[in-house]
Amino acid sequence: MEEPVVKPFENLLHEVAGYQKEVLSRRSRLAQLRLHRPSGLTAKSRFRPWNLWVPSLAVAAAGIVGFVWMTRPAPLTFVVGPTATPGQPQVSLSANLESVPVRFSDGSMVELNRGGELKVIDLDAEGATVEMTSGRADVSVKHRKKTHWRLDAGPFEVVVTGTRFSMEWDRPTETLTVAMSEGSVEIVGRHVADSSPIRVTAGQRFSASKNLSRWTIEANQPVATATKPAALAPTPTPADPSGGESAANHDEANPALAPAPTATTTGKSSAKVARRWQLLAKQGRYNDALDAIEKSGGFMATCRRAGAEELVQLGDVARLARRSARADQAYQLARKRFPDVDRPIFGLGLLSFEQRHDYAAAADWFATYLRKFPRGPLANEAAGREMESWQRAGSSAKAVSAAKRYLDSQPSGPYAPLARQIVSP
Repeated sequence: MEEPVVKPFENLLHEVAGYQKEVLSRRSRLAQLRLHRPSGLTAKSRFRPWNLWVPSLAVAAAGIVGFVWMTRPAPLTFVVGPTATPGQPQVSLSANLESVPVRFSDGSMVELNRGGELKVIDLDAEGATVEMTSGRADVSVKHRKKTHWRLDAGPFEVVVTGTRFSMEWDRPTETLTVAMSEGSVEIVGRHVADSSPIRVTAGQRFSASKNLSRWTIEANQPVATATKPAALAPTPTPADPSGGESAANHDEANPALAPAPTATTTGKSSAKVARRWQLLAKQGRYNDALDAIEKSGGFMATCRRAGAEELVQLGDVARLARRSARADQAYQLARKRFPDVDRPIFGLGLLSFEQRHDYAAAADWFATYLRKFPRGPLANEAAGREMESWQRAGSSAKAVSAAKRYLDSQPSGPYAPLARQIVSP
């Protein structure tokens, strides 16, 4: 990592030393000439102020340039495979017999699935540009203040600031599929004139072919395994009038319905169960993850033992598995136990918006988030979601008001085109 910074700085110092040597040589020659100066020269006419400050300015400028070189952020690096082999940009990486993890120095990772091929095109201090040549990859980008990642696939660009998703590029059919687990991305067609970015958020699945000539966004619902035992399926709950599952009959409100923890469940076995369902969730097998939780002692029993982060994860897994009553239970319990955590409120907004299609309720949840966490990490997203929710709910006045607030705070934000459309239909 020293070569790109130290070597140029050493060269610069050599140049400054040479310049100083030349200046000193000139001053020595001038001193010799003064010994034989004509008698008509006066002390005032011999004095040249720039003989003193020009070399000083040169040294100061060199110091500033050197400081900038030495303190500028270093570009990211990456290692490949289980042996952590140092990677090089512009070198194709293939996963022949098993998945190949590509780990970056900022904590991000792109795991290339078997049969896939990719290439790290460029690296800088804020992120990387990766080209998916073919196949599928699971992507986890670490969010930082100035994170900027881009994944290219054929004519598509996927712009990322911090999120988790899977991405598949089928080269023969020129089809791109992006399934979001967390955060959001923006997808553009690189060869489409005046192409507006298409925003894909957590729980959504994007598919496009032929450079955005055809594209769809739908709920990201993993396919359940066909061999799942019927005894492991959760007990169905009545549907509420809004079309979602009723939260009024869940086992948090009626403790008699909550599965009791088994006597053999120990701290060690609980940790093993947690690792099991979290691994399944990471693989996108959300229904299987919930089944593992139910089998191990019950969803609500697991929720009661969970800390803040794990409890929110349980809500997210249930939401992505489209078990809305379970998601509601986890998020509501998280709000009650950890009132200073922002994610449960945002999760309840997503739940109302994406699954129950109760857009007025969703708008209220996003507005609640903004009221309680005006500077929260999801505040910008909540502002856009609130505006969109009021629009879908048919509340034009509230939608316009939310759109104006959004444009005042984020005139170039991802929801800005929609905001302008709402304000000036």
